[in-house]
Amino acid sequence: MALRAESLVLDVSGPETPPGAALLTGAAAALGRRVAAFQPRPTYTHAHGREPNWRNLMIQYGTRAHLGDPQALADWLAS
Repeated sequence: MALRAESLVLDVSGPETPPGAALLTGAAAALGRRVAAFQPRPTYTHAHGREPNWRNLMIQYGTRAHLGDPQALADWLAS
């Protein structure tokens, strides 16, 4: 069902991304769907000398929007 939707929103606010989120992100992006990462509580991690990330680069780079609060999410969904 997720890949039939025009928009996909991933909640990445936990210490790790949800199981299957990277797979859905890559598949939705490949199909040209709108993909956003919703992160109301930042929990970045990074290795020494690396950029902050969400523990999964497919999600970090595969999403077109990085939303940090409920209003930004509502605006993105309405657009």
